[in-house]
Amino acid sequence: MDTFLTVLSWTIPPIVGALIGYATNRIAIKMLFRPLRAKHLFGWRLPLTPGVIPRHREALAANIGAVVGRELLSEDAIRDYVDDPEFRIALERVMRVNFLPNPLLRKLRESLIGLLVGRVVALRNRIEVDKLIENRVNQYDVHAMEGMFLSITKQHLRWISWFGAVLGALIGCLQLLLNVLS
Repeated sequence: MDTFLTVLSWTIPPIVGALIGYATNRIAIKMLFRPLRAKHLFGWRLPLTPGVIPRHREALAANIGAVVGRELLSEDAIRDYVDDPEFRIALERVMRVNFLPNPLLRKLRESLIGLLVGRVVALRNRIEVDKLIENRVNQYDVHAMEGMFLSITKQHLRWISWFGAVLGALIGCLQLLLNVLS
């Protein structure tokens, strides 16, 4: 009986620490999206409701729109795409006309590329890509967003939960060590 109690006293802190670490990480991951709406008690909104992403959805949408509109679809990004050798080869194939000499073809291609870049940038500015994307993200269903996020990150989030368990077990072992030393 003494051996059983000794083994129990040495195994319970790491096991409890692992369970707490795992559970808290799982709850934290769920709280990214859940609950979807604010919860109230006696007219007061409960803290941490709604979840992080539903609560900050508008700011997230604005940031995604800004990044895509101003950085990913910038004039420089469009020029880089048009300057890509594969794009130029494809454009040359489309423009190839047997009776045009090569220097004239090159000059025509460069003029068309300049015109194309100017038109694409003007169109991007006119339709306000950042606002368009912001509106689309705001309209996107939160359940669908959660499903997409979880499907992409499922394995990684599982490892985060297990890391919480390992960290909790280590803290339990440290607690044992401190108890023995005191």
